[in-house]
Amino acid sequence: MEYIEEVLAKCKKDDKSTVVGTILAGVFFFGMFPIVIIFFNVSKLLGLMLFLGAFLIPTIGFLLGTRLGKILFNLKKVKFNKTKLYKKLEKKGYLNEFIDTINKEINNVSTIKYYDENGHGLLITETWFVFIDSLYPKFVKTSEIVKISDELDVNRSRFFMCLELKNNKYIRIDHLSCDEIEKEIKIKYPNIEIGTGIIEE
Repeated sequence: MEYIEEVLAKCKKDDKSTVVGTILAGVFFFGMFPIVIIFFNVSKLLGLMLFLGAFLIPTIGFLLGTRLGKILFNLKKVKFNKTKLYKKLEKKGYLNEFIDTINKEINNVSTIKYYDENGHGLLITETWFVFIDSLYPKFVKTSEIVKISDELDVNRSRFFMCLELKNNKYIRIDHLSCDEIEKEIKIKYPNIEIGTGIIEE
């Protein structure tokens, strides 16, 4: 479980850093108005400075906040038994099987480990496909997956990863694309198809 604990620690660290960044962006946004008005009160540039400040200052605040958050929340690991993934597995009755098989398969040649810059992880072993996320973890037996595709959410204009299962159900995984791991999946799991647009409107 060490790999999952490390990835979940990164997820939590990124989540908390984003919260700090968002708070600091808000503080910078509302703090910017009185400062700009004081310094540019009688200037013709007042409107322009307010307009630029409304976008630029909060962005600077967010970037500073995320950096500060990563320094403040220097998590190395989280305890697996304290995670949402653990609770979901326990509820479904897969917990012991999951722990046993992951520990056996984690270092296999066929295992795929992936972690993106947005704080989301993926672990694919011969038995399990696991989306590692501190808030919305998902798991399914690898043998149940027929196809993996990138789908477009028209309402939000955003792509998401979609798993088509043998029972004709789908699992949606936001924030990840199969582009990054497509070649590795094709080599290590040739029985799983890779494509786009598998969901019919």
